[in-house]
Amino acid sequence: LASEATGDPCFGLDVGASWQPTSFHALGYSALACATLREAFAYLARYCRVVSNGAGVEVVDLPDQVVVKLTSRERVPDVAAPVQAGLAAIVMMCRSASGGTIAPRRVHFTYEENGTRARLERFFGCPIAFGSSYDGLVFSARDADAPLPGANAVLGCAMFNARAQA
Repeated sequence: LASEATGDPCFGLDVGASWQPTSFHALGYSALACATLREAFAYLARYCRVVSNGAGVEVVDLPDQVVVKLTSRERVPDVAAPVQAGLAAIVMMCRSASGGTIAPRRVHFTYEENGTRARLERFFGCPIAFGSSYDGLVFSARDADAPLPGANAVLGCAMFNARAQA
């Protein structure tokens, strides 16, 4: 409805671009304290239901890349704003955690191209694929595994890693 009211097909992008660590509450700070983005993605996937009852995160680990998929409990066909907001927020978290302008290799949207490709490519810094089988971000394994400057085992993933190993 907000996209309709504003007449902006990238309204969701603007929402996600305003992400701050507090946007995901304690989960945001914990993800920022992880040793790598791969760990942060796993943390988001495991605990996203704490901050959202409508969306989920799934991580697919491949040898040369990491795919972060945004899932929805209630699929609304061709509605771009919530997906744009979710993927943009994850990219903002990645940029904040890495201290830079990290960019995914590609962004996938299930909805069809709606005249927003150039604006989305400027924000995400990579090619955009429309009409995909999933909504998500593809990162290189090198970027996902690079050490993060704000890593803090006490605040970050120490608890997550301990539980995952148990």
